[in-house]
Amino acid sequence: MRQSTFITFLSVALATLSTASPMERRSPKPAAELLTDDPILPFTPHPYPTKPLEPREAPDFFPNEKLRKRGSVIGAGVSKGGSSGNFGSSNDYIASGKFTVPIKSGEQFSYKAASFYSAGGAEKAQSKWTVSKSSDHGKIKDDQKPWTVHRDVPCICPIGDRVFWFFDDTFVYKEDDTFVGAASNSFAVSRSSDSPSDVEEISITLEGKVTVVIPWTSEEKDIQYSSDRYAIWSYAPCIPIDDYHAAHQWTIVKFTNSSYSEILGYAMMEYEIDESTSEIAIKRNGMLTYDSGTYAYGSFASVLVNNKVYMYAVDPLSAKYDVHLAAAPRYSIYDSSTWSYYDASTSSWSQTAPDCSQRNKDSAVISGKVPFSTGSVFYSEYHQAYLMVFFSAWADSTFYAIAGDSPAGPWNTTAVKIAKTELGGNGYNYGGMATPLITGESEQGKKLVLSYTYQDTTSNWYGKTETIEFA
Repeated sequence: MRQSTFITFLSVALATLSTASPMERRSPKPAAELLTDDPILPFTPHPYPTKPLEPREAPDFFPNEKLRKRGSVIGAGVSKGGSSGNFGSSNDYIASGKFTVPIKSGEQFSYKAASFYSAGGAEKAQSKWTVSKSSDHGKIKDDQKPWTVHRDVPCICPIGDRVFWFFDDTFVYKEDDTFVGAASNSFAVSRSSDSPSDVEEISITLEGKVTVVIPWTSEEKDIQYSSDRYAIWSYAPCIPIDDYHAAHQWTIVKFTNSSYSEILGYAMMEYEIDESTSEIAIKRNGMLTYDSGTYAYGSFASVLVNNKVYMYAVDPLSAKYDVHLAAAPRYSIYDSSTWSYYDASTSSWSQTAPDCSQRNKDSAVISGKVPFSTGSVFYSEYHQAYLMVFFSAWADSTFYAIAGDSPAGPWNTTAVKIAKTELGGNGYNYGGMATPLITGESEQGKKLVLSYTYQDTTSNWYGKTETIEFA
């Protein structure tokens, strides 16, 4: 239900915020529903502290912190000077950090990249959307730590047989609601495949110290609690590169004041696991800067096929209906000179980045019937097709899916509802993503892990996971 106080913000919300939602319990579920009209709902600001944080100190909050220009440049970008070089070469890193990784325990996950480009099963996939099982794993949390954690946009990241979760704004409280600390981002690791929501915190210690995961530059760090602070957020799953590495696109945001922000650019992070020391290194490459004439490839979704990464960007000039595609060799993803760009109007690739100062619907790899918000792309053995599973920009708290014969399509753009998430008191959920993790002998894609931000109230919001299994 719309609230009158949010009506003036509605147009901003649709243009700027990537929204999504939790699922209505239907177990087992009937055949997936085809698209129907859904209401458009507004969003609620999330608070953020405006001063250095001390234990037992309640933070001051930005009243309109979520009125940031999340989507102002999302869908527009290509590197104009990011770092070049392969994984393992740290010469161009502008910042880095290391964290101890918990020792693996329990049944582990499995994830594998597609080994061929053309799947050819998009039409047949349309008969395999019925969901037979659904399990709600609840809040993503560490039950072994005595903290209440509020944070949003859980970005899943499989590396080898581990599953990491990277989050945006993170707030930590004691059981008595005493404020402990906050960070622009945080991360954890799932303990086993039994429940993706059962995690061990990595950047939040037993003592309650909250460490930002994505390393600041010195300039950013010095003003992280002021009204003109920086923020580093992600809205997409990471890109598994191999058993020890992943890449992940993050958005660099600068606040002008407590209620206005702008996107400065993007940074492709490198994650590297060293099993001999049980450490994960977080390496930040040079910023990928963008202007109104390019797309922000990788800010929506990416998929690795053989040795090439396909990176998707949503065009904001299309009201988020169009998706554009670029590709890069997986070990030179940070070097934009190695990228190529797909033009669907000619079914061809080019080394020249397209101009997106105007909408280019014909060149989009997907021009959908549902506006895109956040999502994931992966190959499904079960469907014998590439799937795009996403939340729409309608704030309807629903996971949709479409199928394609290859990363470049053709894609069947008739969106199918595969999961409706349960609504909290704030009316909608957002940040939906999906991952085809394998457990046991199941085919990849038969079972999906769904993740999203659940909003109970404006001050109680957190990541949740569910698994669904197709019939």
